[in-house]
Amino acid sequence: MKVIDGIRFNDSNESVVFNYYSWVELIKAIIVKYANKTEGEAERIVLASPLVRITENDYMSVALRSHESEYHWAMLIAYGDQF
Repeated sequence: MKVIDGIRFNDSNESVVFNYYSWVELIKAIIVKYANKTEGEAERIVLASPLVRITENDYMSVALRSHESEYHWAMLIAYGDQF
């Protein structure tokens, strides 16, 4: 999936728009600020993360990603499950 904003997902009578590019950029910025990584390091680990490399292009995968804060996802990506 391309890292772009404005991706629409539908589920029954509901739809959600996922601003994927903005979400990825925010996670990278949080990692730079709070995990003391360089921008290059942050980009590398974020784009390598299975969480960011969305394989399921559906409503539920977006809902699950938006359930937690971006800070949570950034720390999970930077430090792993036991952050």
